[in-house]
Amino acid sequence: TYLGLSGPALQLLLLLLSLGAFGFIMWKRVGLLRLAAPDPRFDHLGTRRKKLLVVGFGQSRQPRYPVAGSLHILIFFGFLILSVRSITLIGEAFQPGFSDIGPGYSSVKDVTALVVLICCLIAIIRRAIFRPARYRDRHAHSSHAHEAYIILGLIALLMVADAVYAGSAMVLAGTDAHAFLPLASGVSEMLAGRSTGTLEVLHLAGFWVHNGALLFFLCYLPVSKHFHVITALPNVFHLNLKPVGEIKPPRHEEADLDRLEALGVGKLEDFTWKHILDFYSCTDCGRCSDHCPAYFTGTPLSPRMISIKCRDAAYAGYPILGGWKPKEEQPVLVGETIADEELWACTTCGACEEACPVLIEYVDKIVDMRRYLVDEGRVPASLQKPLADLEKRGNPYGKPSRKRAAWIEAETEAGSGAGQNGDGGRGVRTLAPGDETDHLFFTDSCAAYDPRIQETARAFARVMTAAGAEIGTLGKDEVDSGHEVRRLGEEGLFEELRDTNLEALGAREFRSVVTTDPHAFNALSHSYGLE
Repeated sequence: TYLGLSGPALQLLLLLLSLGAFGFIMWKRVGLLRLAAPDPRFDHLGTRRKKLLVVGFGQSRQPRYPVAGSLHILIFFGFLILSVRSITLIGEAFQPGFSDIGPGYSSVKDVTALVVLICCLIAIIRRAIFRPARYRDRHAHSSHAHEAYIILGLIALLMVADAVYAGSAMVLAGTDAHAFLPLASGVSEMLAGRSTGTLEVLHLAGFWVHNGALLFFLCYLPVSKHFHVITALPNVFHLNLKPVGEIKPPRHEEADLDRLEALGVGKLEDFTWKHILDFYSCTDCGRCSDHCPAYFTGTPLSPRMISIKCRDAAYAGYPILGGWKPKEEQPVLVGETIADEELWACTTCGACEEACPVLIEYVDKIVDMRRYLVDEGRVPASLQKPLADLEKRGNPYGKPSRKRAAWIEAETEAGSGAGQNGDGGRGVRTLAPGDETDHLFFTDSCAAYDPRIQETARAFARVMTAAGAEIGTLGKDEVDSGHEVRRLGEEGLFEELRDTNLEALGAREFRSVVTTDPHAFNALSHSYGLE
């Protein structure tokens, strides 16, 4: 008995209190997801299960950082193996012998506990002494490093407490040390010769410390940066299955921009529930910023801090205790929590997403916040003229549309091989509405107006002509593909450009659309719906 409570009663009380606290905390955390925008992430369940097995349980992205990745893999799989032990030790309080599930598992459990304990100690030493550079973000205003030490310390405490519990039992039972029980046997040898009373106290202490630490660990996760221990696997399951390079629409449930009250993301609730789950799932490992070209070149952007600052804002605005703060009392998301300069520094290359071990999405979030900035008229001066030229002339150079096909005449005048096709015309024709061709060459603005890129278009024309292919262009009826425009957050202008091009394409007959511009290829394939 303990303070008048029997062992089973005390365990039941602790279990009910901890599960009640965990359920309450999770309900509060999920509350923000319920307020967030919808996001269809329940399709293609087979593909999602496969990704969950490979990336989630298989930890396929961890080995990219050999030391940290190996430690994480060992701790992760150790946790999976030891979870059986943790559950059975809870049951031990209600039914003696419940945790004894055979010598085979006992050996695996003991070896695993030793490996996990060693990994925790190495991770602590690595953070405290060697301090890898990617753990120290130059844009961080506060640090969550202490939480890593708390978690690693709790995991190590679980291993030690279980070892004391098992080792003292071996001495009490007179069991000899065993090579397949290295951790428990090591503790039993340390405790050999102690009195029965001392061993019984240590045995019970190991039991209660283990179970108490386990239940505290469960409740601590969703209030710390290690919430990812709970959310990472669901986050991987609900990954974005769209092709790489495709940008999400402003709202999934409404395609008409004119019917939206506001465009983009200006507050936390404007994010989709999946993007809020991303914030909860950030491991704070720094891999995203470690691969970010904008961070590497010294800009204000750090993808890592985007997630951390938004998660901190979510925790502060929607606390566990007390009511949620009114909107007017919460920090302004775009402009205060996330500075405008951070968002404009992003190249939308997606390197951060390729590096993330839990498949956090950054590009869509940044584009959504840029949409809000554009809607508010907060566009950098350096972008205002190109955007105005795109709106007025259909290209960022401000050149007249009649010059869009001038590179063809230059090629013909140079006599460098565009030559004549089998019908007696140029190798590249400018197609009028109603004309036909085998391949329609979509030049986009760079190939049409930039003298350097025009050389690529001419070389491509020579190759196609030499192969006997018939190609034509839209000429002045073509406008910019809008690839960069959409990524800058100018959704309305992008739709105008897209619709203009689709109308021009629909007025010609062709078997395929070809382009030398990778951005145009991405836009045509993923934003125009062409196949």
